[in-house]
Amino acid sequence: MLIATFGSSTGWNGKTITYDASVFTLEGQGPIGAADVMAYDAQGHLVWTSDGTRAWVASQAQGSTAAGAAGHQSATRQATKRRYLLVVAVTIAALFALAAVVAAFDAAQSYHQAAAGAGSAYEQAADTLKAHSGKLVRVFSWPGGGPSNDIRNSAPFTLEGGHQVFTVTATPISGEYSIPSLGWVIKAADGHDGMEMVNPSSIGNSQSDLYLPAGSYYVASNTIDCTWTVTISEER
Repeated sequence: MLIATFGSSTGWNGKTITYDASVFTLEGQGPIGAADVMAYDAQGHLVWTSDGTRAWVASQAQGSTAAGAAGHQSATRQATKRRYLLVVAVTIAALFALAAVVAAFDAAQSYHQAAAGAGSAYEQAADTLKAHSGKLVRVFSWPGGGPSNDIRNSAPFTLEGGHQVFTVTATPISGEYSIPSLGWVIKAADGHDGMEMVNPSSIGNSQSDLYLPAGSYYVASNTIDCTWTVTISEER
């Protein structure tokens, strides 16, 4: 059932909010709560299907307030558990990376010794490898966020195409019923087909690999109760 549609005041113009099987769903983002729907309405972003629908959603949001505190505590416990699992995963990954570095160092040592009689050729190969090793260059940085919902578009920027890294640094804003949420969409600004969505699973620091073609782009934000800075670096 269609509930409301985002108006032209946002970068989400035309996106819908529907209700099915007791779940509100924001097009392109997934399930949201009735309180989230009313938060969008409070900012003047929504065009409702009817006044009756708006009143019904408002009653649903009020009914969920009593359960909000318990839900917030549960979400906090889940976030703590996710952070613990993330630390464990990062530690394991670091150990594997260290083992790979040691193995690579041993292999390089063996190769260098075997090629000692042909030092000139070895040095030329090393110089060629260095010349073709790209490095990440920052091409875009954008701060934002704050209490409640931050829906807006960035200024355009240009990518040369290939491999990019989308980096997020986010800090939650505490509140009695605050449940921070993150979401960005990288969209083409010049009519080509490039587009990527970035939805980190937890607040904090994260990185996502992108492989967008050359062209002009902008970033659309949709965040709740957090401050953040996003950067895009490209391998050049």
